[in-house]
Amino acid sequence: GCVALGSKFNHAESGYGVLPGSEEYLPVGNGVGLVRGGELQLGAINAPGVSAPLSYQTDWTMLRTGDVLLLIKGACIDSPEGVGLVGEAEAGHIFNGSCYRIRLSGYDSGFLVAYCLTNFFLIQKRREIANTGVSYNDEDSISDYLVPNSSVRVQTYVGDKVRQAQRLRLRAKTLQSEAQAYFALPGMDAVRIGE
Repeated sequence: GCVALGSKFNHAESGYGVLPGSEEYLPVGNGVGLVRGGELQLGAINAPGVSAPLSYQTDWTMLRTGDVLLLIKGACIDSPEGVGLVGEAEAGHIFNGSCYRIRLSGYDSGFLVAYCLTNFFLIQKRREIANTGVSYNDEDSISDYLVPNSSVRVQTYVGDKVRQAQRLRLRAKTLQSEAQAYFALPGMDAVRIGE
């Protein structure tokens, strides 16, 4: 009941991210947000910690809502943290070379993210790096990962739950910042017990 992941995504629009040198990184808010592998977290994508020069932003490098980022390089390659679903907040950012962007065609992106968090998928990632001494998955490995050939109805149901969690996470972050701003008292630089 499985098919190769490579049969479900657009190879021309999928691929590795850009590789700006760390000396080119800019403070957040300058340039364009750069999503690195460390920002992927259990299907979510944290706000980029750095920006890159605008020269790295092209039609190909920009993320679109519904893209899936998969960690393909680094120490946490075989952990569930290494996948993220691009939402509205991340659209327009770019991504670096430790990530592989998957632009699906005929397969639900939320469903794929949920599957990438399972042990069945992580076993495949571990198998690809076993005995190599290198924590890296190449494009052929990604294309050969087996994914469930579930019906569109099942994919949509699971994918909608993932997207709902994404919206709730974004709303919670918004409420948190609003609450912090509302309760900020002049001269207070830390929360004190009882206040």
